This record gives sequence, C-alpha cells and structure tokens, in this order.
Amino acid sequence: MKYIIILEAINDIGHAYDTSGRAYDVVSADDLIAGYVQMVERAHMHGLKVYMATLTPYVGAKYQSDAGEEVRKTLNQWIRTTDKIDGFIDFDKATADPAHPDTFLPAYDHGDHLHPSDPGYKAMATRST
Repeated sequence: MKYIIILEAINDIGHAYDTSGRAYDVVSADDLIAGYVQMVERAHMHGLKVYMATLTPYVGAKYQSDAGEEVRKTLNQWIRTTDKIDGFIDFDKATADPAHPDTFLPAYDHGDHLHPSDPGYKAMATRST
C-alpha cells in the first residue's frame, strides 16, 4: 500500500450539532482537524501518501444544522489549503448542486441528503481535484 484516502467526519458533525436534542460526542472543527493531523502524521510515518477528500453536502439530512454546516465548511477549507497532506479530492465540488452548494445535486442524492446515489459515487470516482 502506498496511498491512503481519508473521507471522515460528516457523522461526527451531524451527531455533535444535531438540533433534535440528540446531540452527543460534541467536537469542534479544531478537534476534528487535530484528528486529521494525527491520522496524516501516522500514515506519513509509515511512508504512505495521504490524500483527503472534502466532505460532501449534507443540508437536508436528518441531523443537519447551521452550526454543523459551518464546521463542514471549515473542514473543507482546511483540506483544500493545508500543506500537511499530499493532495485532496474535492468530493464536495463533485457532488454539490451549483445553484445550492450546501446540498447534493438532485441526481447525486440517494434520497436522504447524506449519501450519494450511484451517479453521485460515479461523479466522486471521476473527480481528480
């Protein structure tokens, strides 16, 4: 194995900022970034190249919230700009509706506003940056 792709944290965000009164494991963007850095450093120690994937839209999902969306945007900005990783894949751009960038393009939404449809996964698979 030479490469690792990390796509992690949308459930952490959803559960931490759930407005239905069921929030748990509350984490901040800084907490999640610290976790990312730890994963990256450990992978680099083993000679692996690390590519991170931006988090796909989740507005409309059961546990979506404005505060959680801000965390998602902060994490995506960090992924796009950090020098700690070897590169990134922009799954957010690959799946977002250009008219409403915080939501999936309807054809790419599996129906729960959280998971991609088969065409959404195909868009992710063919996205290089």
